[in-house]
Amino acid sequence: MTNKLLQLVIGLLPILMVLGNSMLIPILPSIEADLHLNSSWSGFILSSFTIPAAVVIPFSGNVV
Repeated sequence: MTNKLLQLVIGLLPILMVLGNSMLIPILPSIEADLHLNSSWSGFILSSFTIPAAVVIPFSGNVV
């Protein structure tokens, strides 16, 4: 992978994480209904995606 392409991929990571989190919240009720989950499990799904994104976004933003 070339240096410019690597910089582009690393630069897009925060955008992809924010978009992914924004798309997860509206579809969470349908995931909960389809998988027959209660609210605590759906909260765990949301937290398992949000916490790593919150940790990685500041570091990936500083790399570029």
